[in-house]
Amino acid sequence: MKRSRHRILAPAICAVVTLSGCAEAIVGVAARGANAALEERTVGAAIDDATIKLELNAALLDYSGDVFRGLDSQVIEGRVLLTGTVEQTDDAIAAVRIAWSITGVREVIDEIQTSNSSGVGGLAKDAWISAQLRTRLLSDADVWHLNYTIKTNSRVIYLMGIASSPEELLRVVDHARSVPDVERVVSHVLYRQDPRRTAPIPATGG
Repeated sequence: MKRSRHRILAPAICAVVTLSGCAEAIVGVAARGANAALEERTVGAAIDDATIKLELNAALLDYSGDVFRGLDSQVIEGRVLLTGTVEQTDDAIAAVRIAWSITGVREVIDEIQTSNSSGVGGLAKDAWISAQLRTRLLSDADVWHLNYTIKTNSRVIYLMGIASSPEELLRVVDHARSVPDVERVVSHVLYRQDPRRTAPIPATGG
């Protein structure tokens, strides 16, 4: 059932996001399965995560176009990290509630900020920071970069993913801290054997 919903949700999202964003959402559903063969996640978990992200995007868009555009989500094994900015605290609360309502979500991590003052320059700086960190992880032979996702908001780097060891995670965090202009690094990375990876999924949300 979950896999068939991709075909329904993608066109609705594509109607309002940029071409590149739309391509990323659709291609991501197909590509995650291929990449999962190289990740700690199983292929099935990667596809389920892509489904959760699509459904969450559709639900946020239905709630508010401004909230949808202001937020970003990362999903790893049913754990949803919400970042970005909204103008009202009520919108942040609503976004968390919406995330919990999506089937398959086992945890929601709220890192939403209010009153966005970043501007175009701030967004460009955040994108540059993320790109710099991705480059550093790609060039580090002791880090399996596919196991990590990166989101930068207001010069704060948020990390999600699965670390093979404390040493690997320390290398990733050190790389993040060494990127110029980074103000803070927040890690929501789990270790490979962390029991939260297989925690039961709430039957009716959180």
